[in-house]
Amino acid sequence: MNSKKKLPVSEPLTSTWLYDAYPLSILAANGNKYLEWFLSNFIQLNANKDITIAERHNVFLKFDGAVTNHAAYLNKQLISWTTFMNLGINIHDYIRGHIDQDYYIQFQVDEYYIPSSWRYGKQHNIHDIFIYGYDNEKKLYNTLGYNRQIIFEESTCSYEQFEAGFKNNYLDKKENFWADRIYFYQYNDSDNYKFNIKLVKNSLIEYLSGINSFETLNRFYEQDPGVVYGIDVFDKILEHILLVKANENSQIKGREAVLDNRIFRFLKEHKKIMMMRIKYIHEHITDAKELLMEYKEAEILAEKAHNLAIKYSISQNTNLLDMLYDYMEQLKDIDQTVLKKLILKI
Repeated sequence: MNSKKKLPVSEPLTSTWLYDAYPLSILAANGNKYLEWFLSNFIQLNANKDITIAERHNVFLKFDGAVTNHAAYLNKQLISWTTFMNLGINIHDYIRGHIDQDYYIQFQVDEYYIPSSWRYGKQHNIHDIFIYGYDNEKKLYNTLGYNRQIIFEESTCSYEQFEAGFKNNYLDKKENFWADRIYFYQYNDSDNYKFNIKLVKNSLIEYLSGINSFETLNRFYEQDPGVVYGIDVFDKILEHILLVKANENSQIKGREAVLDNRIFRFLKEHKKIMMMRIKYIHEHITDAKELLMEYKEAEILAEKAHNLAIKYSISQNTNLLDMLYDYMEQLKDIDQTVLKKLILKI
């Protein structure tokens, strides 16, 4: 066994949700070969249908489906945390052994024990951690995730700190379906996924129609009836902004509706990825120069909206919410107009 080893990682094209960011950080570190698969996917979105009953009126805007669970160019393995704990295996030998075989590992741990987390020593919370290297002399793991300033970056934690967080991953029934899992990823260069224009066209049609064809198939499980799809997510974002504004204007201000900056970070990523997709289509499929120029406005607006959301979190100036609302209406309109033209071209 080596005394140290560090596998390559690179900044992923989307990092709002760590379950997407971790596999994509592996792919990004191994060149651009994966991009044809990536740009064929990551189009459809979903969000909570009834945000009035969600905690803090959370929209939970995300890519539809477990896309990265089926990523091309990755070998994947899974073991449950409960099973692992019952085996009595030394966790550090287990991690080092898998990294020596070029496996990256994603765990669920109690962030109370993880020094890079803002919850360190303050609050117990089960969340993701990603290990891609170790130094056995210093007893440190190389990790990837959000730091105390909520910046996605590389960090380290000690063997002891990680083990405490790992062993304190106590699960309740609500958390068990996602937290009782340990994921292993290994880069596989032998895959050969080509850009799927038919899939892109169908996904764009469903995005603009606010539908999900997989929902009608029910091949493996019932789809969640509590979500909306595609362009309809903008209505939930607009509703979220209005609820936040109403909460700010209330005589009894509480924490019932808090502006979720992740919405606007995610939209910024989604529009950037869409621009990359249109550029690829322009360069490899058909002339889309005008659409590139038109959709650039969406990318700019999404960036402005993200910055505005950050400013609001600092100032609590409700005038910024009005501007944010207007930006979302404009973004929805651009998506409907430009993506409809794109569908007709392909």
